[in-house]
Amino acid sequence: VLNDDLKWITFDCAFDFGYLVSILTGDVLPYNKGIFDELLEIYFPVFWDVKHLAEEHKRSGKQAPTDSATTLESFANAFNLSRMTGTTASTHLAAGTSHATMQVFWRIREQVFQGGMDSAATGVVFGLSRFRGMAAAAAEPTAEAA
Repeated sequence: VLNDDLKWITFDCAFDFGYLVSILTGDVLPYNKGIFDELLEIYFPVFWDVKHLAEEHKRSGKQAPTDSATTLESFANAFNLSRMTGTTASTHLAAGTSHATMQVFWRIREQVFQGGMDSAATGVVFGLSRFRGMAAAAAEPTAEAA
């Protein structure tokens, strides 16, 4: 928290970050989304929401989705990835979920961003943030077109 060197990898993080911001500020969440975004930028300066990245990847046409589901499981299946199995993963669901989130993130990072990460994909909360990824950048009018 409050560290530019710390990178957060999340999946559908709106509620998670909302809860953490409320705890860190000791206050209720702001009613203004702009203020919430500012707080996210302060407390979590660098994060990626894998659900947003996976949706972007699906929209880019580089992945033929097997179904219309947008769950972590469906994205992992689309990449032929599996959750951790064994005693630890079955006893602690978070371990398998965290592992699957990282696997999907690395696969998207390799296939879409060629091993790096586009700054437009950073700090986007799925369902809350303005759509500003690869597909949106291609669709936005340029100064010449406007």
